[in-house]
This record gives sequence, structure tokens and C-alpha cells, in this order.
Amino acid sequence: MLNSLQYSLQYFIELALYLIPLFIAATFLVGLIREYLDEDKIRRTLSGRSTFVSHLLASIFGAITPFCSCSTIPLLVGMLNSGVPFGISMSFLLTSPLANYVAIIMLATLLSWEVAALYIVFTIIMGMIGGVLLELLGLEKHVRSVSIAEDNLCSEGENPDGFKARAGNALDYALGFFRDLAPYLALGMVIGSLIHGFVPEEFIISIAGPQNLLAVPIAAVIGAPIYLSMEAMIPIAFSLYNLGMALGAVIALLMGGAGISIPNMVIIARIFKRKLLLGYALTIVVSASIIGYAFNILNAFI
Repeated sequence: MLNSLQYSLQYFIELALYLIPLFIAATFLVGLIREYLDEDKIRRTLSGRSTFVSHLLASIFGAITPFCSCSTIPLLVGMLNSGVPFGISMSFLLTSPLANYVAIIMLATLLSWEVAALYIVFTIIMGMIGGVLLELLGLEKHVRSVSIAEDNLCSEGENPDGFKARAGNALDYALGFFRDLAPYLALGMVIGSLIHGFVPEEFIISIAGPQNLLAVPIAAVIGAPIYLSMEAMIPIAFSLYNLGMALGAVIALLMGGAGISIPNMVIIARIFKRKLLLGYALTIVVSASIIGYAFNILNAFI
């Protein structure tokens, strides 16, 4: 017992010293990118008919815009109200909670750049295909008529001229974002450390190792109720991976949790009726499962 506690404490300190500077640096980079991002111009570019390029741009836009539903949903409503086609808007929504830069940089550092690169590619492709399918299923009529002002849910500052001013804004953004998420990140590190210290490796391998074919879809579903934030989930997933959890199950856990977490679904329910909400959730779970299996197959080559 004492040895397990000591091991957990040591692992927590190592995670904290490693993840906190990484989190702030990654968030600063994202904040700097956001300073130069012209969201209105991107919306205008996406308006018009649905094409392969439009879906690709929407998915990429989802990957480089904010991390949370409080800012994603106002952007989505703005896209729909400004004439962006439903399917393209869905491609943005499906990708947005999954492929944020902080998660990508943390994945790349904790696992490998190959894993992070594949994660980006797979989530963008998933967003494109999911957007097309939801449009083909005729679910556009299940969008509620709402108008959400962005500053009702999130606050955005003015973008000043000059790199120094923008960098200062980005640093303020990074530190503020860290303060907001610090409790979740700390909780994720605590849980990950306790898992690493107390859960036997053989137990993880037996229920979620590569030999269990059901581990991937199960992980995609159970990610939702245990989800804290992508940044908090990564240290937990990293601990599980180090104990023998299949890489595909780890990825499915992250994707399912980010896409259909309870807070995320509550906010999305403000603008989606039941059928579209169900369609969105099923798209996330199926996509997370497919991508998880793909990672299990490719893991031998990564």
C-alpha cells in the first residue's frame, strides 16, 4: 500500500513537471494562432454549395478553433445563420471538440508525433464523412431556430495590430485558460497517477488490451460519463496506455469522451432536436470505433 502511494506520488510529480509547462506552451501557441484567425472570412469562404473542398476546410476550421462547446456552438449557429450549408457546418462541429491543438501537442509529446499526425488526419476525414452522411439523411430539418450571441457563452477580445500585442493577448489567453482548467488537469493527473500506482497491469491488459476486440467501442461509449476535458483525459489515457490498454481503445476513449460528453451534449441539445442529437452521437461513437480499430492495426508500424 505504502509503496503504491509513493509510486503514485512520484508519477504525479513527473506528470505535473512535464504536462503543466507543455500545456501552457501549447495553449500560448493556439492563442497566437487565434489572434491571426479571421473567423468571418472563413465563414464567407464556406458559404455556398457543398463540395469536397468545403467539407475539408470546415473540418480543418473545426480543428483550429476553440476547444470547448461554449465557443463552438455560437460559431456553429453563426455559420448556419450566415448561409453555410448544413453538411459543411456538421463537418465543422464533428471535428471541433476532437482535434484541438493542445490535445494534439500533448498526444505528440506523450505518445509520438506519428500518433498525433494520424489522429489529426483521421478526425478531419471523420468530420468530412460525418457531415456528408448527416446531410444525406435529411437531418437538417431537426435544427432548432435559435440565435446565440458569442459573448453570451464565451468572451473574445479585440485582435490588436503588432506581434508583441498579439503575443501578449496569447499569453493572457494561455494563463487564463490554464487557470480555468487547472482543477481538471490536476484531477486528471491524480486519477492517472492512482491508476498507475494501484491498478495491476495484468488487469488493464485483460479488459482493454489488444486482444479484446470489444475494448474499442466500449471505450468510445464509456468516455462520455467519465470525461472531464480533453486536457484532463490525456494523462488518464496515458497512464492506461502505459499499463497495457490498446492504443485504439485509448484513442476511442478520448474521441468518445470529447464528442459526446454530458456537458457537450447538454449544450448541443440547445440547437439540435432529438433525431439530430442522436445522429450526431452515433456518428461520434461509430467514427471513434472505426478510428480506434485503425490505430490498433497501424500500431505495429508506428
